Amino acid sequence: MKFFETERNDEWIVEGDRYDNVSVSFAIRSDDLSLESVSKNLGLSCTRGFERGDVFFSGRNHDRCEKLWGAWVYESEHHVFSDKLKDHLDFMLSVFEPKMEQLKPYLGDEAYTVRFDMSFYETLSVASCELDKETMTRILNLCNSIGVCLVTDDRDLSEDD
Repeated sequence: MKFFETERNDEWIVEGDRYDNVSVSFAIRSDDLSLESVSKNLGLSCTRGFERGDVFFSGRNHDRCEKLWGAWVYESEHHVFSDKLKDHLDFMLSVFEPKMEQLKPYLGDEAYTVRFDMSFYETLSVASCELDKETMTRILNLCNSIGVCLVTDDRDLSEDD
């Protein structure tokens, strides 16, 4: 995996040495998801989850709301203490690749979304990430959706030189 800093077009930075916060999550989402059922099927407890009808508070006024769908989520940040995205991906793949048979019912049912999300917060104003084909193939074998969240600082690059 390589990270590219666009401010120095001729240079690759190695695997996230400039990333402050990195996390990978794996989620199974459905309108009628049962956290207990998914945990039992996978033999693994979620690190975060909710079911349809669970109450949460949202917005500036902390309005009382109910979840319209459920999500079983397992996050790397509780297990991997590294700023390298590759370390988080390797850990998550080591957890879920052995569970491929248990994941098949969710992957084969349109009522479920099975998703990997990669989040990283960059200290540079512009950055991107590159994953090799092998890693992408391994991820895609375990899910039917991928999300990427890159948050950068708010420096204004439009200033005149």
